[in-house]
Amino acid sequence: MMPMLRDNGRWVIAGAVAGPVIDFDLRRLYLHNAQLIGSSMHTRVHFRRLVELARGGQVSPQVSSTFALTEIAKAQTEFSERRHIGKIVILPH
Repeated sequence: MMPMLRDNGRWVIAGAVAGPVIDFDLRRLYLHNAQLIGSSMHTRVHFRRLVELARGGQVSPQVSSTFALTEIAKAQTEFSERRHIGKIVILPH
């Protein structure tokens, strides 16, 4: 877990799609001075800053796949198989 997190980085968890219990090596936190943060909701200030970063091209979501709205059943199948990494995007046209 956290293989792409750089030293001194922060990983914010805002969901549990993989389930409520995972295996985790605590050494990954303290040996790399990393932070693991749980968040059920952002603040308006945090959200505004995230939007600024996204608009500036400094952050972008990892997209696993994209589907037309007419292919929503395929998207749901991919989601339920839990093999994707990143977001599954549904295009409304």
